[in-house]
Amino acid sequence: MEQYSFTRWSEVWLQEKSNSVEPATVAFYKTALKRFRLYLGTRAEDNLDKLRHEDIIGYRTYLKDDEMLADKSINHLIKGLRACLSSAKKRNLLELDPTENIQKLQERNSVTRKPFKPEQIEALFTVTQDEDWRGMMLVALYTKLRITDVANLVSDNVNLKEKIIVVTPRKTKDKRTNLVIPRHAELQNYFNNSPPSPFGQTPLFQSLAKISTGGRKGLSASFKKIMFKAEIDPLMIRRKGDGAARDNSELGFHSFRHTFITSLTNAGVREEIRKKLSRHSDHGDVHARYTHHDLIILREAIDKLPSLSGLNGNTRKQRTP
Repeated sequence: MEQYSFTRWSEVWLQEKSNSVEPATVAFYKTALKRFRLYLGTRAEDNLDKLRHEDIIGYRTYLKDDEMLADKSINHLIKGLRACLSSAKKRNLLELDPTENIQKLQERNSVTRKPFKPEQIEALFTVTQDEDWRGMMLVALYTKLRITDVANLVSDNVNLKEKIIVVTPRKTKDKRTNLVIPRHAELQNYFNNSPPSPFGQTPLFQSLAKISTGGRKGLSASFKKIMFKAEIDPLMIRRKGDGAARDNSELGFHSFRHTFITSLTNAGVREEIRKKLSRHSDHGDVHARYTHHDLIILREAIDKLPSLSGLNGNTRKQRTP
């Protein structure tokens, strides 16, 4: 049987996958395998066939207790690891696939997120001095994008001429799907003051773009610190599942999505328009499916969202000359 370490096999497997799956899927596999490699430490250089069922169980426990990831996220990471190791077994690099009998967590630790109140949004922008975080919050508030999607926005996602943001959300099932969102006046003002780089793949929020979402030093944990500084109670709920209790919060960065929807509803925007702002898509050229009339309707809906003009003028911290 040919000998591979986990490190070497993961590199070979990823290279093969890069020629057969979408780039976003390859990026996910890279993340899943890198996490497990870091967990293994020096053992990642041992013979691949030394991996055991207990190693996967220990890794899952580590993700749950030390990294504090949600059960759904853990299941997703194990799924990526399983794809790699099951392929190794098919190549006869493994006698037994250690992920084969790993049962999915039941994902009982999810909670219903709540929207932010206007005074909470004001407090968040008031206490936040970091310019990238202020931009992240502003984009999330007026686009409904998730934290990972916002953190990974690049210059090419911002169409200055059409005053729209075009992005492929990572959680969409169709990797060719683009979400088109007209820019609210607050975002327009933000990008006028802070124009994107002329280099299309430059991150909009460079200090946050390469940080993972989960973990004690991840984006979600950092945002919780901002909430604490703003004296916003995350509304923790104790959930039980798989024999262990777990704390979850009803308020977090994801609450910007619910604030977006709630604000549109309160402004009288029809449900079908709200759905278009969430799922309206094309497969290639934006204008092939987004007519001028479509964008007018969507822009009118976005313009009904409340402004942040009361937050000391611009949402971006002003530099002292």
